[in-house]
Amino acid sequence: MAARVLRRSPRVFRQAQRAQHRLWKIRMGLRAWRLRGEVDVVRTLWVNPHRIDCFAHPRSFTCADQGRLTFGDAKREGSRFTESPVFRGLNQHFVDGQAWPETDYYRYASLLISKNRRPWGCRTRADLELRLTSLDKLFQDIQRDGYRTQSELHVGASPPSAEDEIIVTIDANGQMLLEDGQHRLAIAKLLNLKSVPVKVAARHSDWCRFRRTLRCYARELPAGRFSTPLLHPDLADLPTEQDDDRYELLRGFLPATRGTVCDLGACWGYFSHRFEQDGLRCYAVEPCPRSYQILDRLRLAENRRFQTAASWQCGYPAQKTFDAILLLNAFDGVADGEERFPQLIRALQVLGGEAIFLHIPPWIRHPHPGPHRDPTAEECIASIQKQSGISGVDLGCGTLRGGMIYRFLRKH
Repeated sequence: MAARVLRRSPRVFRQAQRAQHRLWKIRMGLRAWRLRGEVDVVRTLWVNPHRIDCFAHPRSFTCADQGRLTFGDAKREGSRFTESPVFRGLNQHFVDGQAWPETDYYRYASLLISKNRRPWGCRTRADLELRLTSLDKLFQDIQRDGYRTQSELHVGASPPSAEDEIIVTIDANGQMLLEDGQHRLAIAKLLNLKSVPVKVAARHSDWCRFRRTLRCYARELPAGRFSTPLLHPDLADLPTEQDDDRYELLRGFLPATRGTVCDLGACWGYFSHRFEQDGLRCYAVEPCPRSYQILDRLRLAENRRFQTAASWQCGYPAQKTFDAILLLNAFDGVADGEERFPQLIRALQVLGGEAIFLHIPPWIRHPHPGPHRDPTAEECIASIQKQSGISGVDLGCGTLRGGMIYRFLRKH
């Protein structure tokens, strides 16, 4: 009744929209205050659609719920999104070329209609046919023009309608669970898009606590930011370097796929994340307890499979020979003690690699004199050659951030 009155009176409709917008702004402000202003509750995240593959259970949040905080246990539905009737049906129609009536989507929607339910607002078979026509148009539009945000599609629209993107919640481990937007997510997956706009309806309190820990950690650093990027979309607002050019350099020297990499002194595992994305099997060793906890938490949040160890002396994999061993953070945290590099060198007695990559920062290449000085670049190279048995050194591998990347190659 109220909806019919609003449609017949444009003036009342505009006033209702403005009131709804004001109420939405008040609600978002209160939620941002509850989160201590540490999270932009209406920020749009750009997420790889293949990252989202589990439903939230129960699915109870919408775009109007952005900024909520949850305290319960993280729950998922048993089936994955790619096993749902929506994804299977769209895959059958757009990829396999089946007619809509032959798809799981059509059969599922027809079953719900027969039970007097309204799947996606469809009350009759005629409504369903209109829905299928709109899905065909949506697929063609995204395929032709790319994925556009709701604010781009509806210029001038006010929240919350302009915020109606794919909706997710973030569980205690940092993984994204789908709340709403099945059709758009399915199309993005089928078209293999690199990223889509996503709104976060709710974050688990444990995940918010982890975000707060990282923010406090950044404030303790001299530069006030982390030296490597954080790859999780919900951590992109934290102060980090925007890119790590060491990855781009090293990628050209490593196997294209199916290689093995061991990152000694992995810090938070940035390189293990990147190289696993490329299809390599990775192993990360980080002896600092604080860094290891963050490394393991980020591994869970990114749903990575690389193995980890928290000690130089134990936990090495059964396979002790790798295509590459990375010593890229060997001198991080030198101010906390002088044991990191010697322990890392001793680890080379246990592990073997076809190639070893060492990043020597500028303060090591030009050390300050004194009784407790850092080793020089020449001493570092000699130590690695002695412990690893690798004699060949490529001094021209790369110069980055004022430091030097050295590549040691095993001669056969």
